[in-house]
Amino acid sequence: MDALAEVVSSAGMALLQSGVPYTLCWTDRDDLQVQDISEENQLLQAIPALVKTRGSAECRLPKTDGYSRILCFGTAPEEQLLTDGRVHFILCTEEQYPGATTFAPAELFRGHAATGGLTHHAKK
Repeated sequence: MDALAEVVSSAGMALLQSGVPYTLCWTDRDDLQVQDISEENQLLQAIPALVKTRGSAECRLPKTDGYSRILCFGTAPEEQLLTDGRVHFILCTEEQYPGATTFAPAELFRGHAATGGLTHHAKK
């Protein structure tokens, strides 16, 4: 599994273990996939689809009206979400972005926890 998908999976599992249901959203070519996750088997079923897709910069963003916190995983901040105070970016990159959590694949596989504190970010 690639590093970004590993972090999404780990963060999702941490939320579930804390009793926090959430909505997982990812791009599949030019289409948006959305799945409510409230138990482990739903996450495990979603991960293969997440891993095999690489997304598209042209895909529309999900509607975020009903969410109090949003974790946005990627390789760079989504410009349209930069001013939304509910959004926290978790980025797989060597670059540093103000206010974002960043990690490089090498850090992830050396055993460093890239998901610490993520249980505070969840759906209303």
